[in-house]
Amino acid sequence: MNFNILRPENGQKAAIEGVLNDPNYRHVEVNDKGGLKATHVGHNTESLAKTTHRFWGLDPNQLEQACQDELFRMGHQAILTDENAKRPDGNKELNRQ
Repeated sequence: MNFNILRPENGQKAAIEGVLNDPNYRHVEVNDKGGLKATHVGHNTESLAKTTHRFWGLDPNQLEQACQDELFRMGHQAILTDENAKRPDGNKELNRQ
């Protein structure tokens, strides 16, 4: 799983506006508690759906979605980030802030 959890009290308003206006993010929603959820087009959901592992009856993709939904409901900004991004050293980017 690759999440960014942004909180508006930490000065993340520009990041939120960036996600809202970025065509690379889909399923963007905002709620009245200040919550925002979005999924980057480079976020990998296909490989998670193919696994046989289960967590509380959910496959990893369903669990990731449930976590994002709950964080959003509570007023957090839960963004599923680009898992295909690379750092200059060639390793996959973790996209953690």
